[in-house]
Amino acid sequence: MNDIVETTNQVNADKVYLLPCRCMYSQYWKQICLLYGGNIMDRTDTLSFGDFKFKTLTPIPELRPTTKTFEEICDERVEQLTNLAIGMNGKLVVMWSGGIDSTTALVSILKNERARSRLKILLNKKSIGEYPLFYFNFIKDKLDYQIVEDPKRYMSTGDVNITGEIGDQLFGSAAFYDAYNAGALFKNYKEYYSPVFLSLTEEQFAKCPVPLTTTAEAMWWVNFSMKYQNVQLRIYPSVMMSWGSVVHFFDTEEFQLWAMNNPDKKIRDDLKSYKFTAKDLIYDYTKDSNYRDYKEKVGSLKIGPTKFSIDENWRYDVC
Repeated sequence: MNDIVETTNQVNADKVYLLPCRCMYSQYWKQICLLYGGNIMDRTDTLSFGDFKFKTLTPIPELRPTTKTFEEICDERVEQLTNLAIGMNGKLVVMWSGGIDSTTALVSILKNERARSRLKILLNKKSIGEYPLFYFNFIKDKLDYQIVEDPKRYMSTGDVNITGEIGDQLFGSAAFYDAYNAGALFKNYKEYYSPVFLSLTEEQFAKCPVPLTTTAEAMWWVNFSMKYQNVQLRIYPSVMMSWGSVVHFFDTEEFQLWAMNNPDKKIRDDLKSYKFTAKDLIYDYTKDSNYRDYKEKVGSLKIGPTKFSIDENWRYDVC
């Protein structure tokens, strides 16, 4: 596939889109996009956003039981990515933010000697500020790393460029915080969402392969089924690289199946327990109980739907 190319064309209903832009949404759906911090695109193909046509890159897999633990799936993912890097004669380049998702990916790689020998870390000062203990104890003067202002600008097409994206889609949503502060996160979601939202999403929610009762479960489903593709693609216009040049660590069918089969492994009864399964994995390596017990998600800016769209020919238009 060719590298992504900017065009001056306006969006139109004759194209098939991989990622919608804000002019495709009604005012109501723009507000939903704002709540969830990005573009909404339904992977169940149930919701309609007018005349525009969309193509799903990664369908939701059919639910089937899995006995694999989260750590086992992480270890398998590292083996897969290491083999890919060896085949390319390239490095495993991790864009480390200091957050839970990218630290999970990095720790999983550090546990594997073959992977570790090919590792390079791209980070910035914010990464160090978010997890200083990890930087000073495990990265500084010990690993191949580079501190830059914008890590994604230093990716190379000859390497396996790894992000921690899709982590939120597995575990839940940054929107948990608003619902928790409203005392609604662990209550029935029908008491939290507006009647308009419930009416619009009733059929889509019915497509969920696992039961949805609480607001936390409903928010996970919105993120998992409606925001997944936005997160897959949002880095590409800023790096102008082709599909597949960036690898999101958690973007596999096995991780999706784990998320669907393990609703009790995402959050317990407070926000500090969000992603506790990933934090336990990190703790096993670092023995840092403070990060395990108190680290919370550092939320991204709550932006609405983007000004750009990406079509199936890998071109993006700005509206």
